[in-house]
Amino acid sequence: MLSELTVAVDPNYQGKGIGKLIFQSLLNIIQEERNDILRVELITRESNRKAIQFYQKLGFIIERRFEKRISA
Repeated sequence: MLSELTVAVDPNYQGKGIGKLIFQSLLNIIQEERNDILRVELITRESNRKAIQFYQKLGFIIERRFEKRISA
């Protein structure tokens, strides 16, 4: 069971479609080969607008907020 995964792209290579390719490949593998995975969830800080916009472009939607999950 995969419960947590971190995907990061070196800042020198961001904005070149690499992150999008990684996520699309992952989602394609899940859809084609992992019928047991029914849901993919992403968690990011609300202040990370760049990541949120990126995830929304991939088709993810904001469903809820975790209050006080991460203490600052």
